[in-house]
Amino acid sequence: MRIPSSLSSRLEQECRVLAWDKFFSSRATNGATGTRVERVRSGAFSAGANRSHFQSTPTVTPFSTFVLLQPALQTMIRIVKRQFPKFKYSSIQCNRNFGGQLHCDSHNIGPYVMFTIGNYTGGNLFYYDADKKTYRILRTKNRAILFDGNFPHGTTPYKGERFSFVFFATDKCIGLKKELACTLENAGFNYPWNLKKNTSVTPAMKKKFLQEACALIRTDRVKLHNQGHLSAISKHLK
Repeated sequence: MRIPSSLSSRLEQECRVLAWDKFFSSRATNGATGTRVERVRSGAFSAGANRSHFQSTPTVTPFSTFVLLQPALQTMIRIVKRQFPKFKYSSIQCNRNFGGQLHCDSHNIGPYVMFTIGNYTGGNLFYYDADKKTYRILRTKNRAILFDGNFPHGTTPYKGERFSFVFFATDKCIGLKKELACTLENAGFNYPWNLKKNTSVTPAMKKKFLQEACALIRTDRVKLHNQGHLSAISKHLK
């Protein structure tokens, strides 16, 4: 679903003034191109509920971080609420100038809502449809789409400044205290109260789907290369 230009332009301006260097993750490589990116011009942050490997119980983004993310956070929440009013999520992943290589997510409960904005070309979503045994190239620029990240997906190459946003639910927040979940709702999240682990797509199935996707990519390698979609998944073709 296409995002109104007034909202996408506003969010783009708000994202440009965010202190991305404060949120920068350890990922210093652009997964879409395989090249290193400048730390001061890149970044990633998560907002919402999560649980790290070092935590026994889930927690939420500190209030101080929510303050730093305003008003961009409210604008991106407004976009999802407008495009998919009934969609529920526990977490938001935001990236600047970063693209993921072909992969399947773990711990996350599909589907996701994703959209991208910015002054760039390329940067679409490569998505493997396991039911139809084929792949699709999904346009995400100024468009909010639904997809299931438990199946193989990755970013196609791009040039320019690209901001990406993924709204999702994670089983890492199962057991989150009610008062913490309420803080997310007060921040505008449409929190999913009855979360259950996703058992429909097992790790073995994800591995199989990745193999199937790579086999298709090998078959269509020349076409994907000519269309500029190949480098997002080229490391899987050794």
